[in-house]
This record gives sequence, structure tokens and C-alpha cells, in this order.
Amino acid sequence: ADNIASSYNTLAGIYMAADEPDQAVQCIRQALHYCARVDNPPRMAVLCGMASEVYHAAGDEQLSLYYAERAYAIEDSIGRTDKAAIRLTQQALPLINLGRYKEAHDVLNRAMPVLKDSGNEHSYAIACNQMGRLLHAEGQEQKAKKDELAVIVESTAKLARMSGASLVTHRFRGGYL
Repeated sequence: ADNIASSYNTLAGIYMAADEPDQAVQCIRQALHYCARVDNPPRMAVLCGMASEVYHAAGDEQLSLYYAERAYAIEDSIGRTDKAAIRLTQQALPLINLGRYKEAHDVLNRAMPVLKDSGNEHSYAIACNQMGRLLHAEGQEQKAKKDELAVIVESTAKLARMSGASLVTHRFRGGYL
């Protein structure tokens, strides 16, 4: 049942990529059904996270939020703090779309420091993007632009440091230094 759940999750992802959210909904329902037959909390958390994305794409923000909250509860209960922070970030988009801005701020303010400290740049960038959406939704364009610029500067500086180190190593090995 676990492998079948995983296969249906993969199919849901394929349908999402093909912009077929109704088909993705059918697949994620099957994935959740099969996963419920086995005791695999990490897999169930992943499936609930995917269900959140699928239902958002299908236009059902309430179900999107439900599954993001469920994914968070599972990750938190098994002590996967960094994964739980990703699930908090997932909650932000339906909260924003439902006009529940204070709750969106709360989940993002809890998630962002954990993601930044964990070194998960990709998920941290997603959280920053969600915060920008939230600020724009609240009409705080100036703050959103300032925060977005700060993230861009920080990311660019990190990339420059990484490429510089890489470039120096490459030149040294190539005989330039």
C-alpha cells in the first residue's frame, strides 16, 4: 500500500505539472487512501503537503489549508522541525487567499527563522516570497519591496561568496594562482 500511495503521489505531481488539477485531486485522494493503510508518518506528511498544493491549484483554499495543517501536525509530532517549518510556509498561501493575514504572519514568522538557520535556501526563499505576497495583499507595498530587496541582496552576496570560492579553487587547480 505504501508503494501504491507513492505512485499516486507521483501521478498527482505529473498532473499538477500538466496543469490538470482535477486529475491531480483524484490521484492525491487515492494516495492518501492507500497511505492510511500503513503506518508511515513521514510519507503521510509528504502526501498531505502535496494535497495542500493540489487543492490550492484546484481552487479549494479551505482543503489546501486543512492538508497543510495536517502535514505540519505530523512533522511536528515526529520531531522533524525543519520539515515542520516547510509545512508552516505551506499554510501561508491559503491563509493569504482566505484573507486571514494575521495567521499568515504568524506561520511565516515561525517558519522563516527555522528555514534560514537550517540552511534550506530554497524553502527559505519560498517563505520570503509568501511574506512578500502577504505584505502586498495587506497593501504594504513599500515594506514588501524593502524586504524583497533585502532578500535579493542577501542571496546575491551568498551566491557571490560561493562562486568566488569556487572560482578561486578552479583557478588554483588550473594553475592561475
